[in-house]
Amino acid sequence: MPDTLYFVHIPKTAGRYLVVRALNHELIEFKHLPKGKIYRGKDRGRLYYGGHNVCHSRPVSSLPYFGESCHSDPEFQASLSFGIVRNPFDLLVSMYSARWPYQPSITTLTMDSFDRFIRSYCDPAFPWVVPLQQHHLFFQVVGDDGTCAVDRLLRFENLDQDLSKLCTPLGIEPQVSSPFRPSRRDAQRDHRSWYTDALRELVQEKCRLELKQLGYDFEGPTGALDEQSLDVVLDFEAGRRAASTDRI
Repeated sequence: MPDTLYFVHIPKTAGRYLVVRALNHELIEFKHLPKGKIYRGKDRGRLYYGGHNVCHSRPVSSLPYFGESCHSDPEFQASLSFGIVRNPFDLLVSMYSARWPYQPSITTLTMDSFDRFIRSYCDPAFPWVVPLQQHHLFFQVVGDDGTCAVDRLLRFENLDQDLSKLCTPLGIEPQVSSPFRPSRRDAQRDHRSWYTDALRELVQEKCRLELKQLGYDFEGPTGALDEQSLDVVLDFEAGRRAASTDRI
């Protein structure tokens, strides 16, 4: 088993918590790091932070937030790679709340309501800022053929426990004295309160593949990840690598 980790950061899946708090003590300053000291760990560590890069080679967006293919990085090939997934219904609420990817620094187009945001995302004719994100919410780690390009997928809803299972075989101990909690508060924390029946049905249809692959429905997790569909290792103690450069 590799002795280093490589994290592919899908926006709005607690990546900042992971690199600033839980694994900051193992973070290696890496070429894909965003500017700013908050992502800088110690000089020596065992976590490569790949940023918002993509695990396949075709161009995905003109936005600077998504880096080039992970496969060009030897550290990715030599490390145990992982990403974090989240209930698509909840992820879309978080994206809207953070104005992602419709932030002023990215586009002049604004989404003035959750209704408009969801209807735009679910409309294949709408020119979404990140086209492949409209095709698959987790396009950074899941390819067109359904296979997963990282070795492990962690659940946002069970992040501290999944992170511990990932790190224990490597002798890495996450710092979780302040357990992970989603940033939304009170009634806004429940993603279900944001949806009308019409919006729920739109997302149910639009994200039917993600929901099936990742084991979610409107209420939350429904079971295990679809190991056969994703071709991803779910046994954290196993050493088999799921990704290959010719698969994605």
